[in-house]
Amino acid sequence: MLFLSSPVLAAEKHWSFQPLTRPVLPAVKNKAWTISPVDFFILQQLEAAKLQPAKRAEAVVLLRRATFDLTGLPPTPEEVEAFVQSSARDPQAAFKNVVDRMLASPRYGERWGRHWLDVVRYADTAGENSDMPVDDAWRYRNYVIHSFNQDMPFDQFIREQLAGDILAKANPKIAPERYSELITATGYLAISRRHGHDAKKDHYLTIEDTIDTLGKSFLGLTIACARCHDHKYDPISAKDYYGLYGIFASTRYAYPGSEGNRPITDLVPLNPSGELAVHIAKWKQRKTDLEREVSAIKKEVATHSSAFAKLASQPRTELGKGIVEIRNEQTFAATLDVRTGEMLQLTIGPRANHGADTAIVEWQIKTANGKLNWDITADNLENFLSSNPHPDRHGNTFAWSFLDARKPGVLLSNPITAVDNHKGLQAWNAGSLPHAMVNSSSKPVQAWTSLPPSTFYVHPAKDGPVAVAWTSPVTDKISLKGKVKDGHANGDGVDWKLEHLKGDFRQAITRPGEFTKKVAAAEAALKEYATSEIKNPHAYAVTEQTPANIKNIALHKRGDPKQPGAVVLRKNLDLLGGQPVREGSGRLQLADWISGSDNPLTARVIANRVWLNHFGRGLVSTPNDFGTQGQPPTHPALLDWLAAELINNQWSLKALHRAIMLSATYQTAAAEGPEQKFHGAFTPRRLSAEELRDTLLTLSRTLDPAMPKGHPFPAKRDGLSQHNPFRANYEHNHRSVYLMVQRIQRRPLMAIFDGADPNASTGQRRLSNVPTQALYFLNNEFLHTNAAGFAKQLVASASDDETRIRRAHALAFSRTASPSEITEACEFIIAYTAVANETKAWNAWCRILLSSNEFMFVE
Repeated sequence: MLFLSSPVLAAEKHWSFQPLTRPVLPAVKNKAWTISPVDFFILQQLEAAKLQPAKRAEAVVLLRRATFDLTGLPPTPEEVEAFVQSSARDPQAAFKNVVDRMLASPRYGERWGRHWLDVVRYADTAGENSDMPVDDAWRYRNYVIHSFNQDMPFDQFIREQLAGDILAKANPKIAPERYSELITATGYLAISRRHGHDAKKDHYLTIEDTIDTLGKSFLGLTIACARCHDHKYDPISAKDYYGLYGIFASTRYAYPGSEGNRPITDLVPLNPSGELAVHIAKWKQRKTDLEREVSAIKKEVATHSSAFAKLASQPRTELGKGIVEIRNEQTFAATLDVRTGEMLQLTIGPRANHGADTAIVEWQIKTANGKLNWDITADNLENFLSSNPHPDRHGNTFAWSFLDARKPGVLLSNPITAVDNHKGLQAWNAGSLPHAMVNSSSKPVQAWTSLPPSTFYVHPAKDGPVAVAWTSPVTDKISLKGKVKDGHANGDGVDWKLEHLKGDFRQAITRPGEFTKKVAAAEAALKEYATSEIKNPHAYAVTEQTPANIKNIALHKRGDPKQPGAVVLRKNLDLLGGQPVREGSGRLQLADWISGSDNPLTARVIANRVWLNHFGRGLVSTPNDFGTQGQPPTHPALLDWLAAELINNQWSLKALHRAIMLSATYQTAAAEGPEQKFHGAFTPRRLSAEELRDTLLTLSRTLDPAMPKGHPFPAKRDGLSQHNPFRANYEHNHRSVYLMVQRIQRRPLMAIFDGADPNASTGQRRLSNVPTQALYFLNNEFLHTNAAGFAKQLVASASDDETRIRRAHALAFSRTASPSEITEACEFIIAYTAVANETKAWNAWCRILLSSNEFMFVE
């Protein structure tokens, strides 16, 4: 009988599981071509295939390639000119200076940090059925960018992401800023995807996502395949999987909330416990001071409001009253003598036994000679929330006031910038109803009913009326007219009453109004302070479970936690030594096992990722799978040399960039032919979605280089559910790495141009060629806007068309325009201007440039 050897036993001899050694440089014939150790390994295979490498790329091509590779942005025309001149004297020295300059730029971390965020499936939302926003995920994103800019040793980068909280708490003398960085680093684990209706109940799936990403990102292994049974192809057992599972089950993850379990819990403080205690004490004291300030101002309001209430309680003259039924309206008019300071008050009340309703109010007043006039809508529509009382168009600060008419002499004191989150719908209220309100937008607002644009409204409370009042700034005969109209077709209607109040109300209403503004400002300051202080000291991170909850986990039969098997000790993979956990959750030991120089996988995996993102394809074409089902390396000795070089240079990624980019291999020209397969010629690549967007913003001079923080997520999330999940698409002009990334829906640009999937580790982005990409250049508003901005910059840069065209080519293509290109462009501009205008002609020509392959591809 013939017994076949186990595929798993055979897999233990797989190339990637063998110890890493530093290979000697191979012998080659054409040593004159080599300028770096990298070149020997490439040239060996070229010569074996009887091929020759391509010539060196032209200076402008090489600069554009390197600048996009390291920063994701194009070089400036001035940088191109300087490099061409210096390259003519000493090409290699000039290029070395370019590489060093790009690696020192903060733009480098934004470009290469994005590569890592692809691998760790970064997102700003949780991913469960309502896709809850995660307020503090951005801290981890910015940590990654800072780490790349600082050239943090990659082994340290691993340790901080897996066990930063443990490292932070182990150092009693740690600086607060460093403590915060280490806590934030564990966002690598915290951003694991959440699942289901109750994400706490389904946390086992989050741990699976953690293990899957851990295996792929650091080790190039598909460890999650061992969740239900031993791995079919690689030497990874189910015990290995649950040995790691216990480590993460002994870790407390920050919880973002979910539809079935809404409270946000377990955010990790960014300050050491001692610092945190001091911080909390200061916060409490400041909060107390602000509360006392609010209380003191409210006492002043009460004092001055009593004078207003006394004056408003006197007998008044009724000028008209009525009841407005639903879908109906009533007009009013009067002519009377008024003295300066006297008040006309229009009171709108709820219908008896029917509750409140929305009413439209129109009201115009003018003096007998017609020289002065007032209009409740025209006077108040602009800057409605600036004050109550509100000025008229003549500069009288006390002309209009909005009152809680349930008691005499009470101003509405609470400004609402967006009623029920409807932009343009502004109101003064008393904390709730009643409202005095305007729709200041040019379009109807679809709220509880359709509210027409540029209109003044009132909404009484169920238990009493609201009022608008005009305080006369003149002594004169006046005439007035107006209308009260039902504003809610399915409501109850309102009653109204117009009255004349004698006496001088000017001081009586302005003094409470002044202090009411102060109350609003003080309360807003208190609310903002309390909210920011609660959020700022925390990170979306992980920490150790309590000692009672640090424990080994039973194996899940068939991956089902409801079918427990034997308890498995927390441990390393047997493939990497199988060491048991000795302390805590085991995360720090796991970090040491993964980052150890004796680990055969980690250095190979990250070296391959760096090569991949320079050349568009890795030496191993399956960057997330170095197991037996992945592809073998095309240049195994080169991969080992790069990995060993990385370790010898203290895991410096910037040193690895230099080793690769300063090679003749990287500096070859693009060419089609069999040598391209062996890296004997450069393979052109398309700009990524982020590079495209950032370059468009650069050309229109609207790119904001600042590093932003979080996103304007809604504070209230009670309405989010599987049937109404969170959806947003926040726009800004910062680098694309700072755009909000959502798990259940993709930003259109990223979907069209193959952005990373935030639901799973993306080792290499797929490359598609579909009609929607061409349509983007034809129809997309963002592209049209930035093309117009680019055109505007060109027109402003010179007075003649030829100079503008040369400048456009230098900016978009990093090269000079040919005479034929200049002629064709000039002819196009003249012809287009004849049928449209010059502005549209330049806009159209710029769109043509930006839709070209030369713009979209890096050679």
